[in-house]
Parts: sequence; structure tokens; C-alpha cells
Amino acid sequence: EVGTAVSSVSSTDRISKVVKNADGSGYLAFQSGATMPFSSAKSMTATAYTAGHGGADYTTATGTLVDVGTDHAYLPIWLLKTGKVPRALACDINPGPLEAARRDGAKYEVGEELSFRLSDGLRAVLPQEAGDVVLAGMGGELILRIVGETPWLRDGAKRLVLQPMSSVPELR
Repeated sequence: EVGTAVSSVSSTDRISKVVKNADGSGYLAFQSGATMPFSSAKSMTATAYTAGHGGADYTTATGTLVDVGTDHAYLPIWLLKTGKVPRALACDINPGPLEAARRDGAKYEVGEELSFRLSDGLRAVLPQEAGDVVLAGMGGELILRIVGETPWLRDGAKRLVLQPMSSVPELR
């Protein structure tokens, strides 16, 4: 075992290493020596996105990440806490998950850098508000619908990070 497992860390502690297992679980190792386990696909999406797969060293024109279907806002919180993005917008269609995202934003002290929006897909997001757009942890059919009804996603100015849970061939 590495470090001491914890459920929260200081807002000044930084992630030093991400360890993932074959089953998708793993842990975050912090500079303090603490570790935090994770098991969900959403967390793995966050680590894959920030581990150098094209997203870690690039900031779009607005510098704002939009996480659609944010649930608990783990991805935008992690990206803010590790300095990968300067701002993020957490969107969800349901008030319950959005409230959970607000609680997590407060818990991890990300401040005003993280905004919250009740939105069906990107319907409540303006093009100038978005830089990178993450559509992850949902079905490919839903991702296709969101992209299809949002013309400004297809103009090449935005970078899309897509992680479908189904219908991968149709999405490609």
C-alpha cells in the first residue's frame, strides 16, 4: 500500500501520481503522501483526459472546460485543482446531480473558477462560454443528439472529448 487512504485532502495538496488498475479502479497519490481510491468510469475519464492524451497541455481560446452530464463534477474539479484548466462549467440535466456537484465544488474549494448550469446537453451554454467540451459517461446515441443539435460544436473551433458508454461505431 502507498500512503494513507483518505476521503478528502487539503485544497493546497496536489496530485503527484494517478494509478489505475485493469478493472478501471485505482487511486490518486498526493504530494502529502495521502491516497484517494476511485472506481468509477467518470474518474477514469478524468485521468485519461489529463494524462497526456491531447488535453493536458492545451488551453482553448476561452480556457473554459464544459463538462456535460457532470454528475458530481469530479472531472472539472480535478482539472481545476491540478491547474490543467483555469475555468470550468459543470452542466447536468437534473437538479440532484448538479446540487451534488455544487457540494463537491465547495468541498474541494475550487471557488468561482467552477460554475454550474442546469442544462439539457448544451442548450443553456453559449458558444463563447465553451473551450473544450466533454461528453463522457453517457450513451453514444445521446452524444450524437447533443452534437447534432449544437451547430457550433461542428465548426472546428471547439475541441470535443467524447467517451461513449454505447454505440461507439455510430458515434465514430
